[in-house]
Order: sequence, then C-alpha cells, then structure tokens
Amino acid sequence: MKKLLLISLIMVFSTTAFGNIDNGQLFDDKCAPEDRLKTITLNYVNFNNEDSIGNIKVLDTLVPYITNVFDELYQARFPIYSMNAGLVKPQKSGLATSFISYYKAEDVDNTAAYACRPITAGSIPSIHAYGAAIDLNPRENPYIGFNDADQYGNRTVKEIIPVDGWNYITRSKYREGKPIHKGINNTLTDIFKKNGILRWGGDWNYPIDYMHFEVYRDVDILLLTMSSEEASEYFESYVDFYSVCKSKYPVEYSQRNFNDLSKAIAIIKKLSPIDIYLNSGFRNLMASAQDALATPDKDICLSKALRNKAYITIDVTRNISL
Repeated sequence: MKKLLLISLIMVFSTTAFGNIDNGQLFDDKCAPEDRLKTITLNYVNFNNEDSIGNIKVLDTLVPYITNVFDELYQARFPIYSMNAGLVKPQKSGLATSFISYYKAEDVDNTAAYACRPITAGSIPSIHAYGAAIDLNPRENPYIGFNDADQYGNRTVKEIIPVDGWNYITRSKYREGKPIHKGINNTLTDIFKKNGILRWGGDWNYPIDYMHFEVYRDVDILLLTMSSEEASEYFESYVDFYSVCKSKYPVEYSQRNFNDLSKAIAIIKKLSPIDIYLNSGFRNLMASAQDALATPDKDICLSKALRNKAYITIDVTRNISL
C-alpha cells in the first residue's frame, strides 16, 4: 500500500527524534565534499571479453569495499560496457535534473558512482551525491518509472532510462533464439552486500532501478558526519556485522531478510547511531557496535519491520511504497 509520508531530514527510531544535539554537526549538504571523494582505478572485462582499465569516483570510506566488488567482478569475467568517471559531466550549478543530463547520448552506458544530482524523478540528493551508490551497466540494467496507480491500484510504465533499456526488461541472460544479454546484474547482489552495499534498486516495487546499488542513506549521512578515520572504523564493523549475521542465518539472508548494523544498534540502544555519535561520541557508538556484534540473535540480525518505518526519514514529502 502506498502512503503519503511527510518526512524531515532527521533520523528517528520509532517516534523518537534525535533529541538535543550537543556535540558535532549533522552532515546536511547536497553532495559529499571533494576532500571525502576518491577516484580509484580498477580492472574490468569489457563487452568484447577484453581486459580493460577504468575508474570510478566514490566516498573515501568505501574505497576498499568497492575495490573488492570490482575485483570479484573482474575475476568472474563479468562484462562491463564502460567505466570512466570522466564521462560524468560536471554541472554548472546545483543539482542536475536527471541521470541522463550527466551524459552524452553515446556515453550513457557507463558504470559510475559519484554524481552531484537528485534522485531520479525527485528532489532530494541521490545517494550518488554522497559517492555511495553505483550504477552498473545502465543500458543492460535500466531504470523503470511508473505512473501513479489508478483506482484499482494498477500502474503503467511511465519511462525507461536509458530509453534503449527497453531491450533489457526481460532479465534472462539466455533466451531462445535471441542474442545473449551481456552485463545483466541480477546475480550480483551478494557481492555488493558482503561489502556493505546492501540496497539494490532491482528489489524495489516502484520505481525499479536495476542498475543501482547503494549504501543506506542514514549510514551515508553518518559516515559523512564523522571524520574519515572514524567512518572507516565504523564501516569495517558495519561490514563485519552483515558477515556475522549471514553466517548464522544463511537461509534468511538469501531471502533478503536482514538488518544492518545501524538498525541493530538502534534496536539495542533505542537511539539512532547518529544520535549516539553526536551526543555521546564516537567511542560510545563503537561500543554499541560491539554490543550488536556480540549478540547476533534473530531479533538483531533479522528484519521485522520496513526500514523507513523503523527509524529513518528523508527530507521531502513524497509517495513511498510501504
């Protein structure tokens, strides 16, 4: 069911807001600052099955984990059409209006991460603006937008981005009498998840964003609120938590039934991690992380509620699929 939610740029646990923020300042810029972004060089296999070298611009905290992702894709010989951070055109001012506005038409099938832009068909910053989302082979893994539901709850397709992504709505790699669909990413979610990139747009009801992998927004804001060193230490525990819980509950995790470390901390402490960090400091937050890692039971590892209802909200009034 779709409900209209009024949301503010605050993270909350249940109905509890941050409270009084006495220490530090919440990151609230539209885009990650340049000193927190790094361009990394990576090996990949192109669509001609040739070894290639590309680059991608990401949040500094994520560099080792995104490197792990693409190293594994390279070893598996997964084909990538293009990976060139230089093809993402800088904007003259503010946030761009869409994903497409960042590329020339011939460059649209480019795997990339950082782009200072809003979410597609929205106004809040995209996770790409934080350097914490990757679009992988956009043409082969298109974004599908839908019109509002009619009186019977039915929806029709509004747009496919990029437009020639129509050819890839069928998600099978092999089809009778048809060319092989190269670069389909349906089977790659585990590679991203074990590196802390837990959210895939292909799991969404509407829109559906097959190309898109991201770190949760509340985690991004926490990482950008922290120093680079603190963020690296926290995210290491974040990735460890997923690994510990997945090893204990492999069936549930294969069915996408999982919590992340930030939500686990909120469950245990009844406070959001950002609240703990700003009010009590980094060491108290890390102590809370260790508490979560030490008690990986079902209540902590497995999700019982939708994340948006649990303790996260976003700065906009928009329709959200619940």
